[in-house]
Amino acid sequence: FVSPSAHDALELPDDDARRRAVRLANPLADTHPELRTNLLVTLLETARRNVGRGLGDLALFETGLVTRPAAGAPAAPRLPLGELPSDTDLAALHAAVPAQPRRLAGVLVGHREPAGWAGPGRAVDHTDAIGAVLRVANALGVEVEVAADEHAPWHPGRCARISLADGTLVGHAGELHPRVLPGLELPARTCAFEIDVDVLLAAVPADALQAVPVSSFPLAKEDFAFIVDATVTAASLRGAVAE
Repeated sequence: FVSPSAHDALELPDDDARRRAVRLANPLADTHPELRTNLLVTLLETARRNVGRGLGDLALFETGLVTRPAAGAPAAPRLPLGELPSDTDLAALHAAVPAQPRRLAGVLVGHREPAGWAGPGRAVDHTDAIGAVLRVANALGVEVEVAADEHAPWHPGRCARISLADGTLVGHAGELHPRVLPGLELPARTCAFEIDVDVLLAAVPADALQAVPVSSFPLAKEDFAFIVDATVTAASLRGAVAE
């Protein structure tokens, strides 16, 4: 359950579909009457509490359902008690049930590699959030594409759109916009991702392997270095190498 003001904290546009939420007729708390439409709205609150208690370097993730009502969807009818609902009543109830896709989200704060005797460490950046999504897709055997995008609450210059080969949106990843971080009480350069797991699962190849045998031979690696124009993206370079 979330507050409508949570959408303002993420600076979602007025016409953003994530602002269209199911409002409960009898919420547990009047301040939180809506069902969440995304995981970040609650996961970032969890990150804020951890940072407030002194955990400066952390990575959190959550998988769960969100509620995404369609525009113009009817409200659920309030049926009388003590009598069996009719087929018409049940049809009205089912028509009012919104889509509830399963999502996966993560938040990364502070250092990806802690400072120590070996060096100053490395702070998390947008590539860590993108890399987390790519590992999930790779584990499922699904090919995804990465492209630059502008999508709140991410930084417009450090936001990636993750999609299937046919363009179907999987989710977004990158660094959160510096404007939203003070209100969330999170440090600068906090990164996050959120993806639709149902979309990925639907794209899993029918012949995807669930397990592979472990080789008894030592790993052999080759190291390549390339000099390319600054306009060449990492994704296009990887595609050229794979081809």
